Amino acid sequence: MVSEPMTVPTPESVPTKTPRAEDRIVVARRLVKTYDSGGVEVHALRGVDLDIRKGEMVAVMGPSGCGKTTLLNCLSGIDDFTSGEVWISGQRLSTLNDNAKTDFRAMKMGFIFQNYNLLPVLRSVENVELPLLVRGVEPKLARTKAQEALTAVGLVEVPLKKPAELSGGQQQRVAIARALVNEPDIVFADEPTGNLDSETSQEVVDLMKRLHREKGLTFIIVTHDRSVGNQTERVILMRNGMILKSVRPKAE
Repeated sequence: MVSEPMTVPTPESVPTKTPRAEDRIVVARRLVKTYDSGGVEVHALRGVDLDIRKGEMVAVMGPSGCGKTTLLNCLSGIDDFTSGEVWISGQRLSTLNDNAKTDFRAMKMGFIFQNYNLLPVLRSVENVELPLLVRGVEPKLARTKAQEALTAVGLVEVPLKKPAELSGGQQQRVAIARALVNEPDIVFADEPTGNLDSETSQEVVDLMKRLHREKGLTFIIVTHDRSVGNQTERVILMRNGMILKSVRPKAE
């Protein structure tokens, strides 16, 4: 199916100066992402404007294929965008090369994925300390920080266990500890409860809410689960690569 035509902002129309607002940790302006799928252009993002305050907990929701994960990947610098601009903590992403983006993510961001993305051959504490070791942190300090992160998510008893020895909920807690170990400014979570039963999902959401409250972390959570979205401070509703509206949910 051929997607609808769209107007792409010209380079001259896209702002280049950092927007003035010290409390905004994420700013996107006229963000466009277009894929070439076998000669057919697929417009995944269609001129998205978005502001997220520092310390805010936000859910991004909408039907499959509406651009939720693409938006997360473009905001975090995992994917390049076609046009527009993104600032994270005042840093304009388009000014960074690939290596600089990798370093910036390691310093400023944490990631939680639906499938946990834990290395099966490593023990829990080794999975958690890996981002620090990649950054060049001294191994003894990295191990100490990894153990502290596991304690923070309630996993004092599992540091030497490998992922296969853990439940799904425990694996996701290890993934959350790994996302937090570098003390990020912002945590991106892509369907963090997608592989969990309802009870375990609520435990993971409660954990993220506690960490948000206690540490003042900014969370951007992509989810299909309305019960998850309703427990955040703001829900951004997307459809066809555009933001329809932003609402304040009422907890169920």
